[in-house]
Amino acid sequence: MIGWAERYNDPVYFQEDPIAFPRRFAQMMQAGKCGLKDVEIAAVFAAHFAWGRRAMIVRDCGRLFDIMDWKPYDFVMRGLYPAEPVSIHRTIKLCDVAEICKNLKDWYSAHESLEELPAEGIREQIFGQKPDAKAPNKKINMMRRWMVRIQTPPSLSFRWTHMFTPRQRSLA
Repeated sequence: MIGWAERYNDPVYFQEDPIAFPRRFAQMMQAGKCGLKDVEIAAVFAAHFAWGRRAMIVRDCGRLFDIMDWKPYDFVMRGLYPAEPVSIHRTIKLCDVAEICKNLKDWYSAHESLEELPAEGIREQIFGQKPDAKAPNKKINMMRRWMVRIQTPPSLSFRWTHMFTPRQRSLA
């Protein structure tokens, strides 16, 4: 177990992992080159693409962010999404990405952050899926863990805090 912890808590391991994308945007945010919404959008798509071989996930996330010119919030708010039924990652098509972008645009037109949305809200309002009380929302919860983790790898070096109770925030 200790060997696994050392392997999977090594920052090098996460360079070729979907979290590398929100992490990159978090670093850009700390340098004043982008905002929280860019980090959130990167996390949404990196988590959404997070199935399959890691190398393929990283490649396809990179392709998506190339399409976005590495400015996900600007891309989302511009509203000009390629909507072809062409695969960008496994069974996810550009038209699926366009629908998520449209939903993100609607959300960000009225809200500052995705942080206030519970997992079910992200499922329904961002991914456009039907309500399902039994859905595990694994990718959504993985994304939310990325957004709150601060101390252990892979950390984004900042975190959402509104998801915590006041007591949990005081312990942070």
